[in-house]
Amino acid sequence: MEVLRLTAGAAARGSGRRPQVHVVDGRVLVYDPASAATLLSEHRIWATPVGVRRARNKSPEHSFPCVLSPEQATLVLRRRLADVFYPRHSSASETGCHGHETLEERHSDDGDGGAEEQEDANVPMTTKKVCHDPPRSLDSKWRFPETAVGTKSTAVFEDLWAKGLCPASGSNYAADFVVYNGPPTERHSIAAVIVSRGANDELSPAELSGFARVQQAVGKRAVIATAPLATNDTSPMVVEANTLASAAVATAAVVAPRGSEGKPTGVEGRTSTPRRHEGGQETASGTVLGTASEKLPTQAPAAANAVAATAAAATAATAAAAATPANEGVRYITLQFHSVSSRV
Repeated sequence: MEVLRLTAGAAARGSGRRPQVHVVDGRVLVYDPASAATLLSEHRIWATPVGVRRARNKSPEHSFPCVLSPEQATLVLRRRLADVFYPRHSSASETGCHGHETLEERHSDDGDGGAEEQEDANVPMTTKKVCHDPPRSLDSKWRFPETAVGTKSTAVFEDLWAKGLCPASGSNYAADFVVYNGPPTERHSIAAVIVSRGANDELSPAELSGFARVQQAVGKRAVIATAPLATNDTSPMVVEANTLASAAVATAAVVAPRGSEGKPTGVEGRTSTPRRHEGGQETASGTVLGTASEKLPTQAPAAANAVAATAAAATAATAAAAATPANEGVRYITLQFHSVSSRV
């Protein structure tokens, strides 16, 4: 994915004006660098370039337009952070444009018609169309989220954004979001977040194993997030022990043969002592994600050769999640990576 680097001139042009976004075919696009610069600098919304791949001798403007993720677009539209434009003429069904075709017929007084009939045959058909502007309300034009997964991911995204962080797409890291504690163009992300699926907060062994392995490899903090489907739902996240144990087996089977390097920081069936961070709450399996003022580590603690997630760790994570006070219904669990010996 190409990184969008806006010039100082684009940022200057973006200041003092509201950004403009365009809803086209179910996507929210940003066409000008000034709007993208304003969304990033003032609202911590990082648009992803989808234009022509920029050559080294080309300016960043060639990367436009940029697209907002569904979660980003929902936040921008709900909070009215930008001026929204809809296509005036997209299709007859969307714009409510109905054509009334009329043909002006001329009748000759002469019986044989003659030259006038030939002239009438060459007269083009005149079409009159009565068009109505498309509805400009959010409810009628923007349908996301429509599923349980979309509802949860939107709630988690808005919660991270409300904490002063800058969440962005995490598709490159087998995650839903990556979180930046500052401008994404100036620093690396500090955490990767995956959102639990379904009404019972399920995460399959394959999802959890792939997510954990990627974060352990790139040194990012791995965070599992959950959110209720309804505002009155305050039930904590339930992590099944067999799910985590299966993920640990699948991960260790591939990674462990490289052998252990150095003294292990944890053993199977136990969790290492977590470090204390300001603004976060200590748990047996990690630290609940706090506010933006919290100094989060830039690397996963104790880089290891495998992920030792066992039934005991799953039980501790479930108990920690249950003891976590409600933060508008959104909860976070940080995974801990442990070294395990390859010797059997």
